[in-house]
Amino acid sequence: FAHVSTTYKQLNVTPWGETEAVISTIFQTTNGAPELPFIINKKTIIRGNKKWFATIYYITNNGPGTAVNIRFFQGCDWNFNGSNTGDNCRYENGNGEDTVFGYKPAGDPVSYGGFSGSLNSANHDVGTYTNIWAHIRANLLNANSAAGDAATALEWNLGALTAGQKTAVDVIWGYGNTLNGQAQTDMQNEINYGKSKLFDAGISGITSPVNGAVYQNSTGSIIITATAVNYGLRDWVNLPVRIEITGPSGYYRNSTFTTKTFTVPDAEQHTVECPFDISTLAQGEYTIKIYTDLNADMGYADSNSTNDGKTVKIYIGGVSALPESQQTVNIGQAGDLNLTVSNTTGADDRFDISLDSVTMPWPGYLIDGA
Repeated sequence: FAHVSTTYKQLNVTPWGETEAVISTIFQTTNGAPELPFIINKKTIIRGNKKWFATIYYITNNGPGTAVNIRFFQGCDWNFNGSNTGDNCRYENGNGEDTVFGYKPAGDPVSYGGFSGSLNSANHDVGTYTNIWAHIRANLLNANSAAGDAATALEWNLGALTAGQKTAVDVIWGYGNTLNGQAQTDMQNEINYGKSKLFDAGISGITSPVNGAVYQNSTGSIIITATAVNYGLRDWVNLPVRIEITGPSGYYRNSTFTTKTFTVPDAEQHTVECPFDISTLAQGEYTIKIYTDLNADMGYADSNSTNDGKTVKIYIGGVSALPESQQTVNIGQAGDLNLTVSNTTGADDRFDISLDSVTMPWPGYLIDGA
């Protein structure tokens, strides 16, 4: 692979107010046929004042054919306290961690650093720097512990990628030490926390209509406006944004009204709009929900279902008095602007009308206020 470009986005602020820094690095293959050209976009994402970060690799088959038996490796050489001596390494999977890590048992404090993927690895290895890089070029040996100049690696088998197809490999890194209790547990807690932030999208709010708004059928159509947010670390291409509406007389609507592409850090939120024709709807209360569904639409379980959607209630019907929109009269003549009164509440009602102000530079009068 050859380096193509690197871009830095420092001290970005997410839509929910968390600081983040993102390093995006593009690599591409350099060998010719029979090797297919591949492009990899490596995003390193650091969020908040934490002891974890994410590396997400977006892997694209940029060639004309299908690549098969794709194997992806993440390796790391560990040095602690500024020295490459006296550090050890292990692989842990006793409780499903699937984590490789290095540590310095004689450090002050004792430090642990490791990484794990969102998908289970196919193979792993730990050993010296020289041996691990040699094993990556051949085959990982699934060693579980080693002492010395610590290095570690995980392997994921990605199967086949057709021409133009893209996949992603998520790697979460964590650091722990004895200042926060048991160092390995501290490290794993950081990794697990980072994993919980990978897949999370939803709606931060509905700005229009406001909750409790009242409309008449004569309004015709209203625009529902909301803000869709990618709270997670993974980018999404054409993520569907959905609307669900329930109302009286069995009214029900549940559909996708738009799709949006979210990228970290440049496009983490979008304003979305959906028209809602109310001209022929029955009078009553309507519940409007705007939401995303990562599991159904993208095949990933959303880690925080509480922010998936937002809901407002509106009311269609009631008593309304809508003025005549326009009228043309000759100079010196008076014009009568009629009010069309409607009552769709299903019950008798009454109201009073008063004239508070006139916005145009001519006199206005209320002829009958009852």
